[in-house]
Amino acid sequence: MRGTIVILAAGLGTRLGALTKETPKALVSVAGEPLLSRAVRFAKSLSPDRIIVVGGYCFAAVKAALAGEKRVALAQNPAFATTRRLESLACAKRDVKGDLLFFDVDYIMRKEASRVIGGKLSRKSLYFASKETSPDTIQDGIAVAGTSGEIIGIETKSVTVPLRQNEFYVSSIQFICEKDTQAFWRAIKESAKEVASTNNVLRRMNEAGHPLFIADIGAPCWIEVDTREERSRAEERIKSSPESFF
Repeated sequence: MRGTIVILAAGLGTRLGALTKETPKALVSVAGEPLLSRAVRFAKSLSPDRIIVVGGYCFAAVKAALAGEKRVALAQNPAFATTRRLESLACAKRDVKGDLLFFDVDYIMRKEASRVIGGKLSRKSLYFASKETSPDTIQDGIAVAGTSGEIIGIETKSVTVPLRQNEFYVSSIQFICEKDTQAFWRAIKESAKEVASTNNVLRRMNEAGHPLFIADIGAPCWIEVDTREERSRAEERIKSSPESFF
């Protein structure tokens, strides 16, 4: 990949309870290895020019964990407790060069993710989404696509509602091609005056003529670890097939 991968790891991780009382979510261990190590390994598999981790909560611990990592830089979001994930992403803006791919640290990628995600990268900005559900992920939103495949909005719906032809389950993985990055940073900055939600940023990107297009990945190729129950389930999946995961 020609460009930059950013791993978002600034949040408090409150849904993991006592596990993140004194430890950042990024360093929570799953099947014997921190989430951050697994995320970095996946990022390296795509061979980007640079990798940036955005830390916030327990920043010193994240910095120490990355001390031995080559080709991985660190950015800090000092306002991690009051800002949204895209505002955290903007903390890495100065060091982002070329295309930009970003995702949340609580995604443990399966090995096929390199092929599935890497194979979709193009000269268009993309929002990775799926038509299929998985017991390993939380489907907490639905992306609605226009007639040309561009995203026109994100809706919060129950996963029990059948998807229509132009709907997809959302993920945390997005790709901004180099020609759209300046418009993307402006959209985040303008949205932050209200709420820097993904929906507001997408709306501004559309208005500026820089839409994101759906990248349908089929079945989700990751395990999400957002709660203690999900961590337990992830450990079971990984221990049963450790060679299948980063």
